[in-house]
Amino acid sequence: MSTDPVVVSGMALHTPLSDALMGNLAALMAGRSAITPWRSIDTSRIYAKIGGDLGDVDLSPALAELSARLPPGISARLQRLARRLPHMPLLGLMTVARAVLDAGLEEAEAAEAHVLIAGANLSDRLMDEGFARYGATRGGIEASHELYLLDSTLAACVSELLGSRGPAFVINGACASGNLALLAGLRELRHHGAKRVIVLGAPSDVSPRGLHGFALLGALAIHHFQDEPARASRPWDRDREGFVPAHGCGVMVLEPRELCAARGARAWAELCGVGVTSDANHLTLPNEEGQARAITLALRRGGVAAEELDFVSAHATSTPAGDLVELAALRAALGPHAERVRLNAPKSLLGHTLNASAIVEGVLAVLQMNADTLHGSLNIDNLDPGVTLDVCAAGPVRQPVRALLNNAFGFGGHNTTSVFRRMP
Repeated sequence: MSTDPVVVSGMALHTPLSDALMGNLAALMAGRSAITPWRSIDTSRIYAKIGGDLGDVDLSPALAELSARLPPGISARLQRLARRLPHMPLLGLMTVARAVLDAGLEEAEAAEAHVLIAGANLSDRLMDEGFARYGATRGGIEASHELYLLDSTLAACVSELLGSRGPAFVINGACASGNLALLAGLRELRHHGAKRVIVLGAPSDVSPRGLHGFALLGALAIHHFQDEPARASRPWDRDREGFVPAHGCGVMVLEPRELCAARGARAWAELCGVGVTSDANHLTLPNEEGQARAITLALRRGGVAAEELDFVSAHATSTPAGDLVELAALRAALGPHAERVRLNAPKSLLGHTLNASAIVEGVLAVLQMNADTLHGSLNIDNLDPGVTLDVCAAGPVRQPVRALLNNAFGFGGHNTTSVFRRMP
């Protein structure tokens, strides 16, 4: 068993705001929303008209630029995979490649990585389009159709990209998937001999049917801001009505601190621990007690005192019940110190990147910790009277951060919290 602290040695993002780490951070600090009318999805027959859209992004220029900077073998494999992969898996693969560059990994070092994919049911739109072709043409689907519906295919493609022959697998817990994958990454490093782990919060290729289903559940913002998309995602505001779905993905490279230091690489943060609980409930109702236990477990396992926390990257989806339950859970877990912690809501700008959200928002939280600045929470025009904690409602705030929480709570009662500590 390894007892060496685990650090984040590489990160990457692709969201509707930017495909660059600092581009995303700058957009958040400027208060720029990623939410627009859907362009790549036909919304003519559904209630959900807005989201964070990457479905029509031309990846060719970025692919050429990225290929020129990668180690030769990884570059060749990326170009080969790009010729046959659907759009969203390719976007995820390119984000992995950016994380390899950010971590400064040589080709042989990348090949040592274990691969974890956070998220399942990633190809909803591809499945729907295939079924439509099948029905219209009496079986006329592509030979590769079923292959690219398998969530394991993305894990295999990342493994192929890196030349990694170690474990490569998928972990799913709805919106909590990213933190569950970080917990699995810690276990691979501490108990299973991994030298490094690459965790991809994978992009979800949402379909009109899937969006409509969320709308019928009452989970989405569909009533008041369809004509003003940038105002629709409004955690902690009195007029919030539901979340806004978005494309996006993020990557974290994890490795032991000593190994990272030995190769002269920078460490963005220490990943101290992850807390996980369940509510014994398949429904979408949030649970204060379960969330509080996850926060408490994460702090205990990470060896971090509540008093060390300066920042919480909140799950804060903009749902009427969920936003207040999370605050109550923080009060229960942190006690009086909750009054001294600042929170913000990345989904107010990005929308909800679904399976990828815990990794996407974890990367953004670590960037903010290193910048000593927290982005403002957008669209809090009328603060809910039940909100009594500091939620950065007035805009960006200068804030030195010693340690932070990244909350992610998934449908079905999956409660997760990861704890990161600033590097000396």
